[in-house]
Parts: sequence; C-alpha cells; structure tokens
Amino acid sequence: MRKILPFTVILLMGSLLSYGLVSHFLFCRVIVAGNSMTPTLKNADVYMLKRWAYLFNTPSTGDIVVLADPIDGVVAYAVKRIIATPNQTITFSNGFVYIDNKKLIESYLPPDLYTYPYKKVEYYCAKDEYFVLGDNRNNSADSRDYGTVNVKGIIGKLNK
Repeated sequence: MRKILPFTVILLMGSLLSYGLVSHFLFCRVIVAGNSMTPTLKNADVYMLKRWAYLFNTPSTGDIVVLADPIDGVVAYAVKRIIATPNQTITFSNGFVYIDNKKLIESYLPPDLYTYPYKKVEYYCAKDEYFVLGDNRNNSADSRDYGTVNVKGIIGKLNK
C-alpha cells in the first residue's frame, strides 16, 4: 500500500495538470447558450473550441469565435461571427452589411434576413480590432451594441 499510494497521487496530479493545460491552451468544450447564432448554431449544441487557432494566424472574416463577453465580463463567453477585420469600415444600409463600401455576401444566412443597426450606422475597426455579429441578427447582442472587439478578447475559433 505504501508503494501504491505515492504512485497513485502522482498519477492523479499529473492527469489533472494535463487536463488543465490541454483545456486552457489547446482545446475545450463549448456549449452554445442562447439563440444569437441561430440558424448556424443552436442553443445547447456542443462544439470544440480551438484555443490555439490564433497563435500563428489572425482571425479572418467568417470565422466563428468565442470571446470574452464585453457586456458580462471575462466570466461569461459569447459565440459570434467575425464580420470585419482591422482597418475595415462597416456600414449598415437598407438591411445589408457593407465592408469598405462593398456588400458583404453572407451565404450562411437565410436570404430574407436583414441586418439593421442598433446604434451607429458606421463603425471602424482599428488595429487589433474586430467587428462581430450573431447570425440571428434580430436577437443578438454583438458589436452593434458594444463596439469592436480587441483581439485579446478572442478566446479561440469554434470547430464546427
């Protein structure tokens, strides 16, 4: 028993440490809460989050990301789609989204879904800033509410 107990404790601690490192730096499970990404993602769907996805690459338009929710703080997370990247201008006009004066083609949305601004009509992404929207444009708290998101607030890319 004396020989087995230290080995078991070391094995248990090593397992917990490995789990913590993998879930914090590489992968973790994400459960979608809410309907802000409907129809692409549904409430209670489960996905893998690639935390390492942006270590060597930058987020790009169309990526579905998990970010520290700017409204609820770092203890809450939000799942959104990147619409614009640094140095781009976002304009809402007649229910459509324009990036640098070009209409954004959003094949992932139903054709009859329009996007309207909540506050401002035009936004600008500065260096290291991204503009995110939920796919359920009529029921999503996103960059139209809280503005652009700094790259440091992006936790990782959702593996859909």
